[in-house]
Amino acid sequence: MDRREVGGRLIYLPADSSASSEAFLDDVLVGWRRAQITQNFRASTADRRIKLIHRMVDFVGSPPWQWSPHDADEFFAHLRGVRNLSHATIRAYQSDVRLFLEYATNPVYEWNENCGRLFGTVWLGPQVEVQCLCEFRVREWTQEEIHESWHADTPPSRSSPKSGIYNHERPHGSLDGMTPQRYWETWTQENQLAIA
Repeated sequence: MDRREVGGRLIYLPADSSASSEAFLDDVLVGWRRAQITQNFRASTADRRIKLIHRMVDFVGSPPWQWSPHDADEFFAHLRGVRNLSHATIRAYQSDVRLFLEYATNPVYEWNENCGRLFGTVWLGPQVEVQCLCEFRVREWTQEEIHESWHADTPPSRSSPKSGIYNHERPHGSLDGMTPQRYWETWTQENQLAIA
């Protein structure tokens, strides 16, 4: 692979049989590491992210400019299902891959242009959509659950839906369609003796 540095930029010459995808990827990752450090990320954070990209390359078996959304799904499914990594870790990894792809496809850095020159293909952009892997089950609170939580003798614990709620944690619709003001008015009318 023939490359030259001109004015602080790496210029890659057109594709030939000696083009090495590993060497090109290493150049991209070195550039990404520098970019992260200049953005005030710790070197250890940049190194961790680069290791993740190498792990994904090894898992997929092809360089990042050949990845598909299916490859990303398989990789993250493997990390979750086989390696049993937590949802939060998977989301962090997905964000790291997205950051890498955003860097690699940014026209300022010219990696896409050079990739096209060397390999005849370019990155398609951030193909890894950050998907929430956890399921949220939202349901309305019953009047009984709301009543229990407001009239509990002990401070509510946060272990179960029946154990209490806080204003900022109410799921949508938990006031049976009432506005918070209307709910408060209804509650105070029903509990006037308790307030007085």
